[in-house]
Amino acid sequence: MIKVAIVEDEIDNQKIIQSFFLRYAEEHGEVFSIDIYGDGLTFLAKGKIYDLVIFDIALPNIDGMETAKRLRQFDDSVSIIFVTNLVNFAIKGYEVNALDFLVKPVGYTDFACRINKFVGKFNTKKQDEIVLGGSNISRIRISDIKYIEVAGSHNICYHLANEREITIRESLIKAEKQLPAGMFSKCNSGCLVNLQYVSKIENSMVKVGDEWFSISRLREKEFKNALLNFLNE
Repeated sequence: MIKVAIVEDEIDNQKIIQSFFLRYAEEHGEVFSIDIYGDGLTFLAKGKIYDLVIFDIALPNIDGMETAKRLRQFDDSVSIIFVTNLVNFAIKGYEVNALDFLVKPVGYTDFACRINKFVGKFNTKKQDEIVLGGSNISRIRISDIKYIEVAGSHNICYHLANEREITIRESLIKAEKQLPAGMFSKCNSGCLVNLQYVSKIENSMVKVGDEWFSISRLREKEFKNALLNFLNE
């Protein structure tokens, strides 16, 4: 099932876009779960994770572009399509890594073309995502995780390639079970490393990105074997 949010204040446009999704689903055998919001603040307050968000640019309170910027603070992965009367606004969509845009009045042919593009991207990337719970829900790409480390009692911290850090209440063991086998390995009891970011091992230390971590004596053989297997694949 593909989770979709339509953020549009005009009821007629809400109905049109929703009907286009229903038609597309019948024609292509896709299943959509659709939520509709009349403004950006209500949408953000829900804090829900979606696969695709359709944003009207001209929204009350805060416009669609600003809503999308705030969305990106906790969801780097969601696909965004803007609906606008002005083509010039579409250029600004690249600031939030928008997938595409639709110009009003929206026709079904243009809509289906954009959704085809989204579905192709969605099917490619859905295996490389993980949703983190806690007080704030975040969705991240597994390939963007450099390492995960214990961060105090009952907490772990995800360190991402863009230098973002996300701390949640969870065990390192549970986190490891959600990740692809063979892609991650513990260098010590408090640090789980994404092997694709390992650039060097020296004197019982491993370099992950620009950082060095100790490899415990008990885990050294297992860690090195995991790295060799990963590189050979």
